[in-house]
Amino acid sequence: MPVSAPSRLSDIRLPEMPERPSIDLPEFTVPSFEMPEIDVPKALNAAAVAVGLVKPARPRWPYALGAGLLLAAGAVIALNWTPIRTRLNSLVAMVSEQVSLMRSERDADEPVAFTAAETAPQRPSETTGETGAAYPDGLGTNGASSTEDPTTSEAYVGV
Repeated sequence: MPVSAPSRLSDIRLPEMPERPSIDLPEFTVPSFEMPEIDVPKALNAAAVAVGLVKPARPRWPYALGAGLLLAAGAVIALNWTPIRTRLNSLVAMVSEQVSLMRSERDADEPVAFTAAETAPQRPSETTGETGAAYPDGLGTNGASSTEDPTTSEAYVGV
């Protein structure tokens, strides 16, 4: 027959422990010191170069200067060479012509507002039979005058 847990716990006897002696520690302060901020990767690289594990890095500015001088010399030669100069002038003229053509087309267009939807004509209300305030001439009637009956207009959209 199984024994319940509470009855087993009361049967367990723990050993008596002697009281611990208290230890008095003297006050201790951590000394403060300043450590200079160093760049650790740079310091490790300098140490590796000093020991001879790696070669020192070469400066990169001479390569950039040489590339710039080579590019400048190539540009001077290309611009003084007649066939290349002729092609560059024709290319500039062609681009200029295209830009002026696009600008003239853009300026020739008349300003248009709300091209996505046309204004529907006014219809008489189903409950009162009134049409409300009239639109200005030409608005909502596809160019017809505002005195026409909007329900007979071509722009009328019936329900």
